[in-house]
Amino acid sequence: MSTYPYDADNFQPPALVVDVELVHPNAKDKRRVTKKAQIDTGADGSVIPATLRDDWDLNKADDVITVDCHNRRTSEPTYNIRIVVNGLVSKIVEVTLVDGEDVLLGRDILNELKMCANGKTLSFTLEDP
Repeated sequence: MSTYPYDADNFQPPALVVDVELVHPNAKDKRRVTKKAQIDTGADGSVIPATLRDDWDLNKADDVITVDCHNRRTSEPTYNIRIVVNGLVSKIVEVTLVDGEDVLLGRDILNELKMCANGKTLSFTLEDP
């Protein structure tokens, strides 16, 4: 079991953030990058920066309907990418894109893990159930 601090430097109120490796989905392609990802238990799927799609020439996998907090529905393209969370999970998932450098971990990854958030100590644990 690994324990992580909430990120109080970049988020107010503090948020659950963990380092993840984003890995090109083609096993022969060795490109990978480490990014900070905010844990979003309310999101069905994960989100990566659009620049990564462009830099890695990722191919569109499908389309998905997304719904934001104002109940606005949008059709978004998805792209396959491998997400690795500290050796606890390594999974190819279909992600959507965001402008900027944000990475969000949604339930497509979180449902592979056991997580316990302790708001009083501003720490959380992740483990392979």
